[in-house]
Amino acid sequence: MMQVPDSLRGLKELLQECEARVLAFDIDDTIARSGPGFMRGLLGAFGNPENLTAEAMWAKYGRNPVPYWDMEAVERWCTERLDSPELHEGFSMVEGASEALQKIETHIPIGLFLTIRSESLRTVTRDWLRRYEFPVAPLEMLPIGIVHNDGLAFKAMVLEYLYPEVVGIVDDRKELLSALSPAYEGLVFLYGHSDTADTRAGVICCPAWDDVLFRVREIFTEPSRC
Repeated sequence: MMQVPDSLRGLKELLQECEARVLAFDIDDTIARSGPGFMRGLLGAFGNPENLTAEAMWAKYGRNPVPYWDMEAVERWCTERLDSPELHEGFSMVEGASEALQKIETHIPIGLFLTIRSESLRTVTRDWLRRYEFPVAPLEMLPIGIVHNDGLAFKAMVLEYLYPEVVGIVDDRKELLSALSPAYEGLVFLYGHSDTADTRAGVICCPAWDDVLFRVREIFTEPSRC
């Protein structure tokens, strides 16, 4: 069973003392264009007979197998670079993300950035957030010793532990919904999606950042400040 990191215990105590309600934000493919960043490297390593850009390849295939690539070799390539600071520092920002978070912060505080990136990428991730002028907030990462494949289970554990002080998250991964307990009552703003099979009331599909901002304004009319 996963243990709750001490950093989370301290954050929960602080939020309880303030009687605050805050929102969490994912990083990869929610505010950082990580998928196209990885895809750019894969195109160089494995070829591109369709002559598509990295962005077009990511839009077409996403995390699904590319039929003309050796997917075992692709998996090895990605695994070797999963914790590469050089790769992660080169990711561009999802268009409009920084501006959207600054506007969201006027309705509900940015409580933390919650990512399944390894703790070893903390410095490069912090530098990236500063470079793109995101609001300052705690950064919770995958602890050393937890494998990446267990990342969504870790994220779900964090969200369930911090609820109700952290009222929910903006995240692009539909798979997170399966990792969360059916009893979880927090909100999931599902970025980049227009629909989902999940029927929980707290799941809110938001195809673009404008949609996230609209729904946040609709739900949080009286900001909570610590």
